[in-house]
Amino acid sequence: MGLTSDEIARLFGELGPLIFQRALRLLGGREDAEEAAQEVFVRVLRAADDYDDRAKLLNWVYRITTRYCLNQIRDRRRRQELMMAHGPREDALVTRRSPEAMLTVRRLLATAPEDEAQAAIHVLLDGMSLTDAAAEMGISRRKLGRLLDAFQQFANHQVALVGERSS
Repeated sequence: MGLTSDEIARLFGELGPLIFQRALRLLGGREDAEEAAQEVFVRVLRAADDYDDRAKLLNWVYRITTRYCLNQIRDRRRRQELMMAHGPREDALVTRRSPEAMLTVRRLLATAPEDEAQAAIHVLLDGMSLTDAAAEMGISRRKLGRLLDAFQQFANHQVALVGERSS
C-alpha cells in the first residue's frame, strides 16, 4: 500500500523542516537544501506505491535525503576538483562545526565509500549513538565500528595528502 497525495502533502508539512535542516547541514547552502528537500519529496512521490512500512516512514525519507545529499556532495566534488588542493588543514574528524571544518567534512564525504560516509554522517554529524546509528543502517554495532574506523583512516589519509600538496 503506497502513500496517497494527501499523505505526501501532510508528510511534507510535518517532515519538510527536518529534511531541510538535514540537507542544510550536509550541503551547507540554503538554496541547495531547499532544492534537496523538494527533490527528496519528488522521489518519495515516485516510490510511494512501492512503500509499505508506514511505521518506518521517517527512516525511509531520512535515507532518501542522506543518499540524495551524498550524491550532491559527490557531484559538487567532481565539478570542483581544485578545491581539494586548497582546503584547510585540520584533523579529519572534527568535533567543532566551523564553516572550514564542515567544508573539509563535505569533501571527505564526497570521496569516501558510501557506507563509510553514511556511518560518519549518522555518528559524527547527527550525533547518533552507535546503537541508534547501527539500527538506522540495519547493521551491527561491530560493523558500524569497523566502518567508522575505516572512515577515520580514509579521512586521515586524505587530509595528509592535502597537507603534502599544500607544502
